[in-house]
Amino acid sequence: MKKTKRCQRCGKPGNNLCDNCLVKVLEQRMARELRGHPIKNGSLIAARGLSRAVLVRLFSHKGNFKPRLVSGNGDVKVTSETIDDELHSFLSNWCGVGFRCKKKRNSHIRLFSGITDDELAKYSKHIKSRFKRTHGLFKPGLDALEERYPGTKHSFIKAVRYLSVR
Repeated sequence: MKKTKRCQRCGKPGNNLCDNCLVKVLEQRMARELRGHPIKNGSLIAARGLSRAVLVRLFSHKGNFKPRLVSGNGDVKVTSETIDDELHSFLSNWCGVGFRCKKKRNSHIRLFSGITDDELAKYSKHIKSRFKRTHGLFKPGLDALEERYPGTKHSFIKAVRYLSVR
């Protein structure tokens, strides 16, 4: 008898996480990333595209806490770098391919820093927003490793962040 996969959180049939639970988990990760940065009421937050849609969705649950979202310059800038972007940047710089080096700035919030492109694509489809995936030299190899050994990207990014602190 073949077992059907069930959601790890609610038990519904499907993948490891059903769509509703995946959305909840990803929003918790993004909210955790936001909590690490002081944002005052009424401050200007520069965000575009999917980042803007996510911030509107997250701040809608906050009651009367309403920062202003702008598309130009603001007090805080939200970037849309995912784990895949950060890994591709690291591997390109390490191999000397010449990919641009993205430095972490204190005024920047990397909202999707703990989320892969695949997870973010599913999330953007659920909230009916557009998401542009990362394309690059190392993307197919990283995706193949992740498919064969789940959790590889998260392990790599943990090592990359450890090396960048040293």
